[in-house]
Amino acid sequence: MKVNFKNAPLFSLFWENSKLNSVTEVRFGKSVMDDASSVHAIPQLYFPTDDIELKTPNDELLKIMKNRVSGREFAETPFSEKQLGGLFSGFKQNVNQKRLVASGGGKYPVEVFALLLNVKSELNNHSVYYNHDTHSLSKVNKLADWDHLKHVVSSGEIDKPAVVFIFVAYPERSTSKYGERGGRFLLIETGQYVQNLSLRVVQEKLSGYEIGSLHDDEILKLLNLEKSGAIVTLGYFCGVSRK
Repeated sequence: MKVNFKNAPLFSLFWENSKLNSVTEVRFGKSVMDDASSVHAIPQLYFPTDDIELKTPNDELLKIMKNRVSGREFAETPFSEKQLGGLFSGFKQNVNQKRLVASGGGKYPVEVFALLLNVKSELNNHSVYYNHDTHSLSKVNKLADWDHLKHVVSSGEIDKPAVVFIFVAYPERSTSKYGERGGRFLLIETGQYVQNLSLRVVQEKLSGYEIGSLHDDEILKLLNLEKSGAIVTLGYFCGVSRK
């Protein structure tokens, strides 16, 4: 489905041109491999002034941040519903009707879905939607087997995660107010959701990593959103580490 966002035609064009599918992933994969074969040094900006040394806190939050890594090797151990509750807790809505992330203009264009692949629950092997207000999951679709799904969520051979989180946005919630710049805001908001999730993954001693190679239109079909005007912004694989 070709996207066409009201008040933001340039963001719409950018999104359409950056989609992944079975054709465009070939070019995308080559670019990734070419980059991986070269050596890069992260440039350090330099300003010729006297530096001010800062004190580093020694608190629990910093310890969690230091332990955050991208873990890609998953065991076959299933998640419990309690573990699911912990992972989704960073997206909750508080009593003041605000979620645990900031949103430009309070528009909250981002919604959270997930593919439950190895979970001790009647919802296992289903795509689900997260209800922010009730901290609950709603069943969306029955999933195909992993051999089919893995080509929709990533390129190449990968370990099967317990859960694939999928962050979906409805751009017009933001672009109707902010125009083209609303596209930036919804991507920033997605980053906040993923940060909350990745820190909880560390806290729970689990493993996970962001995934940017989702096949946009195929993922929307899994979530029954192909005619909804939604876009897929980012995914996150999560499971028990086999290391």
